[in-house]
Amino acid sequence: MITGMTYYQILWYFVIYSFAGWTIEVVFHAVSLGKVINRGFLNGPVCPVYGFGVLSVFALTGSIDTSGAGKMNPALLFLLGMIFATLVELIAGWMLDKLFHARWWDYSNRPLNFHGYICLMFSIIWGLAIVFVVDVIHPYIQKASAAAIPEKYGWPVLAVIYAAYLADLVVTVLIVTNMNRRLTELDEIQKSMRIVSDGLSEVLADTSIRTSQVIGEGRVQASLARAEFRNAASEKKAELAEAAAIRKAELGASVAVKKEEMAGLVSSATGRVSGLASSASDKVTELASSTSGRVSGLASSAAEKVTELASSASEKHAQLQKRYDALISSLLKNRFFGASRIIRAFPDLRSRDHRDSLQTLKERLHINK
Repeated sequence: MITGMTYYQILWYFVIYSFAGWTIEVVFHAVSLGKVINRGFLNGPVCPVYGFGVLSVFALTGSIDTSGAGKMNPALLFLLGMIFATLVELIAGWMLDKLFHARWWDYSNRPLNFHGYICLMFSIIWGLAIVFVVDVIHPYIQKASAAAIPEKYGWPVLAVIYAAYLADLVVTVLIVTNMNRRLTELDEIQKSMRIVSDGLSEVLADTSIRTSQVIGEGRVQASLARAEFRNAASEKKAELAEAAAIRKAELGASVAVKKEEMAGLVSSATGRVSGLASSASDKVTELASSTSGRVSGLASSAAEKVTELASSASEKHAQLQKRYDALISSLLKNRFFGASRIIRAFPDLRSRDHRDSLQTLKERLHINK
């Protein structure tokens, strides 16, 4: 006996209230979302958290006597029911998070919540529900279940039910474990696809940088050649001007001779300056040709490399995409069983390790849209 209840009664109450909780969840989401969803962690029509919640209040408050009538003040029953039921919800959410690295429900957007596991609004609902169950529902449950079913028939039925529960629990754990493994594989495929794209981008960036460097070097050399030409021309002009001035002083007596000399000096200076200009122009042309050749070579090499890499990347990307789509399809192929059912049952499900992949699955299922 535990606070006035036998083990036989406890097992029946757990089954009944787990099923009742599942029914409430299905009806609530059908009304609020317009969808019929198999709510609950297990595949069967049960929400064990409700069974644990109700029984924890029964056990910890001693509020049920052998006749099923409540013997506790409703206000106190509400307070204790709110506290213990909320504690069960907190422990269940925390354990599921630690075991499967996922948040199955999330109250973070509701006021006065605690890490999204619990919130004041649902705690109040828990308290009201406990008062209603204890004072109104449970007397009828007691008469229609444990008290009405002889133990010699009830125990075999309970054995079958709990065996089914155990099998359901094992299957569900395997499903969630497999889902996490598939999500890990999806993450790895996405990472590989990014690596392929990053490799192509790196080649393009490296080629652009090298081409820019070659063009910059050519421009610098051309600028230096022009500067060298200007300096040489300026020096030569100054030298010729000085020679012309000296010669002018020497030949000051003869105007005709001076003109001829000056004409000769000018002609010589013009020729030498033209020679320098031609030489500088040839050098600039040579540098431009060299730079153009290097740029063309780099462009040709880069084009071949990019074409080769793009072809390889496209083929690899197609293979990865095919594998990715096949994994998505395998996860979502069964609407009423497996990962698809889990995601539909918990639209607020968030994975700590596979956030992006899980969001992709939700988008495929049109959840949260």
